[in-house]
Amino acid sequence: MSRRGFTLIEIALGVALTAVVGLVVFSTFSSGLKLWQRHQEGFCARDTAFLFERMQRDLENGSAFAEGALRGNATQCEFPAFAGSVTTQEDEVPAPGRVFYVWDETAAKVLRSVTTLSDDFQGVQKDGRAVLSGVERFALAYYFLDPQGNQYTWSEQWPPEEAALKEGVWPLAVRLEVSVRDDKKTYEAVKIFSLPLGG
Repeated sequence: MSRRGFTLIEIALGVALTAVVGLVVFSTFSSGLKLWQRHQEGFCARDTAFLFERMQRDLENGSAFAEGALRGNATQCEFPAFAGSVTTQEDEVPAPGRVFYVWDETAAKVLRSVTTLSDDFQGVQKDGRAVLSGVERFALAYYFLDPQGNQYTWSEQWPPEEAALKEGVWPLAVRLEVSVRDDKKTYEAVKIFSLPLGG
């Protein structure tokens, strides 16, 4: 009884074929994993861009109110804006109200709530709706011309207590710095909103 084994060439071909199949499987798996990670990273950027766009629109709507104070600090702000609409006999007209942006640090969310003028008169407080989740840092600052020092400066409080400004004056700009964390990475972004009626 003769026992024949595999020749060196057969073994080499078997190893090479296994290596090629393994490389194809690994390459496909690796590409899929990278694509999934890129897709996940896109959520942070997209959600942050949505917050910036929404806040820009709200601030532009609010700047239509020449009278009406913007108030805020480093983690929240509120200002007048159009809050829905009221139907009259002839048409539907925008309804005045207030928009609130608040960072809930414990829930790691930025909340946006809107109240109409009638809600304000009735003392109705509406719950905020999350516009951004996974927020590790949310910092607002307000840009203005300090009449005492005659220089431009940023303040974490609006209206700033140290500056003698007229009642109802809006800042020239609002800066928002956000850090959003997904599973593995922190996405940081800064946006400066220029306000046409500021000053």
